[in-house]
Amino acid sequence: MHGSVAERNAEQLAKRVEKVHHDAGLENERLLGACLDLLGMCSGNAAGSLPSNALDEVARDRIGVLVDVLLHDHHRTPAEQFDLVYTALCLPAAQHHRQVQRSLLVVLRSVVPETLYRVFESVDLFLLQDDEQSLRQRDVLMKFVHALLGELHVPDGLVEEEVLSVYVENMKAVFPVLATCPAWQVVERDAVTIALKAKLFALLSRLCAVLDEDKTGKVKLADLRSTAERVLRKGQASRLLEGAQADKDGKIAYPQLAALLTRPPLKKPAPVQSR
Repeated sequence: MHGSVAERNAEQLAKRVEKVHHDAGLENERLLGACLDLLGMCSGNAAGSLPSNALDEVARDRIGVLVDVLLHDHHRTPAEQFDLVYTALCLPAAQHHRQVQRSLLVVLRSVVPETLYRVFESVDLFLLQDDEQSLRQRDVLMKFVHALLGELHVPDGLVEEEVLSVYVENMKAVFPVLATCPAWQVVERDAVTIALKAKLFALLSRLCAVLDEDKTGKVKLADLRSTAERVLRKGQASRLLEGAQADKDGKIAYPQLAALLTRPPLKKPAPVQSR
């Protein structure tokens, strides 16, 4: 009984790891293609690109910084990446030129959770003005998105759910159009889960950055486990890394960590009924 359950769990995890590898490969291809398209549009050298005067200097500079960060500066947090792509999407160039907007939306999709991307896809949340109302809306939006990307700051005396509840209500207050958006209803329902999972990813990313000194894309499972135990307590760390399998060098790859975090809970063996 125990053996068969363990085998099924291992098989499920292996399939999830394979899917993560496959999805990550496709996502990376799409992101790289979008970045190259954006660079081509900025330079006017890409096939079928915009006229050389279509993008002003501000647009070229901001898009150039965004692409440089995505391709070369891997230490930027998802929240920082979001700020860059959102700012670019609010540029007149992105609003007036479908090619630019399409490529920037590919970038946005790579930065935010899929459920949140569906909201941006369904509702226009891109604020082009700097009037008082738009600044208020932008502040509320940034706090909410940053929370869902792992940067949820909880004041003393409160818990994550309470802070997120305020952020959700503020979003609905400043963007009334969300009331009729099915994609928003999903985000509202799952906001706490999305935010806490993002915090966990952020923690693991920092751990991997520290432990993976040679930038191999793998970390020693023993080091990760001991560090996680210090930060999360032993029981929580054990549940988090349950089923993790190291390679012959005792290391585990980032995609396998992602699969561990996003898997459904492992099934426990049914208790043996006494006769």
